[in-house]
Amino acid sequence: LCIWSVRWMRKLELVTLRQALSRLDANTSVVLTVVNMVSTDTVISEPPMFSKRIESATAVLGNTVKLQGTLKGSDPITVKWMKDSELLRDDDPNVKIRFENHITSISFSSVEIKHSGKYTCVAENEAGTFLLIGNIFQRILDKAASISVTTGDSAMLVCTISGTPELKVKWFKDGKEMISGRKYKMTVKENMATLKILAAEKGDTSDGSYTCVAKNKAGSVCCSEILTVKG
Repeated sequence: LCIWSVRWMRKLELVTLRQALSRLDANTSVVLTVVNMVSTDTVISEPPMFSKRIESATAVLGNTVKLQGTLKGSDPITVKWMKDSELLRDDDPNVKIRFENHITSISFSSVEIKHSGKYTCVAENEAGTFLLIGNIFQRILDKAASISVTTGDSAMLVCTISGTPELKVKWFKDGKEMISGRKYKMTVKENMATLKILAAEKGDTSDGSYTCVAKNKAGSVCCSEILTVKG
């Protein structure tokens, strides 16, 4: 005896065939899952799904960071990770992929600029495949440094940034936003956010710090630098 069980799902929620058809339109994604059972006593496998979503991550160059999510579904479940649509392989000693007790993770022991991107986790078992795609962005900000200049000289503060989608950058001095003009020039080019002080004065010495804030839809990160102007 061969029994076919048909289940309709909309946005990963189980619905009836009538409900699925009534909701079907140009903007609706409906998935048909067909399970073949050899007898009525066979247990239907549950396809993998994420019970805890993977959150976006922020990292500073050289630091550690981890992306992690929790799965549910019938064992055995296999997990793969992709970066920007390319399957990740075990050729980077700074990257470790683990899947234990239905918890999947990818960790970076020393973050580099190349690690910035969109990550996708693919979970699969005999009942189906689940892909968690998008909104997994890693934004990289370089470590800050302290610099010292002489009065009248120009000073250049630089932060290395990377992110998707495009980042918007602002600079702050001791918590107050700075405006580009005759004295200060701010640019962003090829992942480099730069603040140039054309002629440094004693007053440009920061009581706290100069802070670069990079922001996009995925979130924001910042780095700070200390400037000392010697007379």
